[in-house]
Amino acid sequence: MNTPLPRQLIDELLQMNDEAVKCIRGNVSSADHLVSSLVSSTTKLTLPSTVSKRLEELSKSMESAYDQANVELVSSTDEGDCEMEDATDDDDVSMTSQTAESKVPPSKSRMSKVDRPIKRRRSIDHLCKKSKEANQRVTPPPTEYDEGMLVYPNPLFPDDNLHDHDCPEVLAALLFNIGQLQLQRQQEEIALRLFQLADDVLESDDSERCCSEHHVRYQLAILHQAAYTHFRQQDYPSALNALRKVLNTAEHHYGQHHMSTASALHCIGTVMFHLRDRENQEMLQVLQRALFTRKLLLGSGHKDVSTTLNNLGRIYFDCSEIEKALTHYEEALQIRQDLFGEDHMDVAATTFNIGQAHHRLGHLDEALTRYSKFYSYISRCGSQDQHRDEVVALKHMGQVYQEQKNIAKAKSCYQEAINVSITVCDQQQEKETASILNMYGNMLYEAASFDKAAEVYELGLAIERRVLEPCCVNIVVTLSNIGQALMQQGDYRRALCRYTEAYAILSLQPEKDIKKLTETLSIIGQISNLLGNHTQAVKSFQEVISMRKAALGDHVDVALALNYLGLLYFKRGSLDLAMKNFEESLRVRRSCNPNSTSADIAVLSYNIGSIHLHRGDNERALKCYQDALEVERATYGHVHQDVAVTLQLIGKVYDKCGNYDEATRYYTEALDVWQKCAEISTDTESQRKYELNAAKLLASIASIHLRQGNIDQMQQLLSEAHRIFRDAGVPPDELKGAWFSLYELSLLHPHCAAAA
Repeated sequence: MNTPLPRQLIDELLQMNDEAVKCIRGNVSSADHLVSSLVSSTTKLTLPSTVSKRLEELSKSMESAYDQANVELVSSTDEGDCEMEDATDDDDVSMTSQTAESKVPPSKSRMSKVDRPIKRRRSIDHLCKKSKEANQRVTPPPTEYDEGMLVYPNPLFPDDNLHDHDCPEVLAALLFNIGQLQLQRQQEEIALRLFQLADDVLESDDSERCCSEHHVRYQLAILHQAAYTHFRQQDYPSALNALRKVLNTAEHHYGQHHMSTASALHCIGTVMFHLRDRENQEMLQVLQRALFTRKLLLGSGHKDVSTTLNNLGRIYFDCSEIEKALTHYEEALQIRQDLFGEDHMDVAATTFNIGQAHHRLGHLDEALTRYSKFYSYISRCGSQDQHRDEVVALKHMGQVYQEQKNIAKAKSCYQEAINVSITVCDQQQEKETASILNMYGNMLYEAASFDKAAEVYELGLAIERRVLEPCCVNIVVTLSNIGQALMQQGDYRRALCRYTEAYAILSLQPEKDIKKLTETLSIIGQISNLLGNHTQAVKSFQEVISMRKAALGDHVDVALALNYLGLLYFKRGSLDLAMKNFEESLRVRRSCNPNSTSADIAVLSYNIGSIHLHRGDNERALKCYQDALEVERATYGHVHQDVAVTLQLIGKVYDKCGNYDEATRYYTEALDVWQKCAEISTDTESQRKYELNAAKLLASIASIHLRQGNIDQMQQLLSEAHRIFRDAGVPPDELKGAWFSLYELSLLHPHCAAAA
């Protein structure tokens, strides 16, 4: 492409470029015809065959898209009650708004009398307004959402001192500017093809100017915009590849301490953040290099510096280095406030980020203040995505209120967020609506409004079924939440249906999540047991054990399932099978951690002791209970309800063996623990339970004194027990039942009959 060209041809390209620049600057919103004109002009150029072919294909596809857009616009006119107009050639109008500087050719703007469909139409003014509104809807998103990715928002201008060999730069600039216009119209795919074509034109230039300052600047702009277009399409790997090329070009021509290099580094770090598969340390290093260069060249108060600081804060936030994130956010906010004042989207966005940092640190009041400022700005000033931003603010405000236990305000925020979210008609926002419904349901569940929680979860489930893949794990989470809420209401049959459906979805996943799969099946087994279907319950836990053993070997999760299966057999009276599972569970636990003294070891020792007690093997039962007591004291200390229960059982074994002194000693220790638990308890219901357990123990100790003939001690203990039962509001009928065992004792021990 270094053959000298007629000046007239270069002037044609320059004229087209001027028209494209006017379009970019907002004079018109469409210049599709420029590509057709460009194809006609470039037939006189000696272009590489691949470039010429791709240019022609692009022209045809753009013409096709343009014609389709016109048809859709005509078809979308209102056919309601309106004035009829004659379909004559005189009232043909363009479907696209025009200016004197650029008119759409008649072949694209008018339809012949024969070709035009006969429709009831509104006035010409209405059609022009409709066209204007359609063009307004394709306004590009504001730069505050670009995260510093839009480095070259302006058109390219060829050098004033053009030579006959400068055609590649002129052509590349024209392609670039038409691509910019397509980006404004949100035609990302066409824009990308134009940018790539512009890059190919520059690459094909083998003249001396291929290494000139002008040429390099064009190349950087084109590559940056191609990367930015990939970014808008959420094609982050392609964006990163393009930016790597930008960085190499910038460093080669300008070195490390140059604005082009800093811009490339900033964009690379931002794309890495969105990729989510890169090491955070790598992202931090890239953005820190960009920050250093930008501060060096621009000073500490430049808006680009604030953008890099803000993006660094996001990465630190993701790394859970919240204090560092907050430091960077605060510095970015100060710069933005100094530059823009309070009423600016960049200020509002960073304010929101600071709110998130305070929220993570547990500073709920400060977080709420920041979220509220963001919401106030959006409500007052708006944004391109105003409804989405309002939803985000309301959701986070609701979370803070929920954590502050201000249920009324949390409920109000969640409901308003849901109401606003459903006004945004796209699939992504419907997913957000479902997410908020799930959060709202969680709040209702925590407030023990289980019926309302289930209703809200069901609303979210209906949306998820519509917008998510049938086997999406989010649906599993919602089904499980519904099942849990139904279980709390005692509606076990419906809960079983929901958990069964969740298990079916998990079973269809290409990669099985054994943890979630077996947890769900365990709950199915527990519900089946509650419904009296013991066979299904046993079958479920046998399958859980089998899957966990195959996937995990000796693991605490295997031990848990074995213990539960043992309890199922124990309740059915199958003591041998129960013992087998308890002992295997204990072996697995000790295999996982030979030195463990966890509460689970105590539970298993307790369960095994209970089987020995049922079999009448008091000696082994006593040994198991004492082992359990040792572990419980090491785990919980001496004042704990589990310690009291085990002390009480040891006393019961000694009582059964006739060793009244040891029985009294352990009963008395248990009594002391129950009384201390009642003293330190802050929960009224728990306190009442502990006091009643103490009263029952007093009656047990009294029965031993009765059998020993210690009448005074017995009467004293029974009087105290009776006082506790009466103060706790136990009905008289239950009190009578509590003393019935004393009557039985009087029959077994006639010498105590009078006292009984």
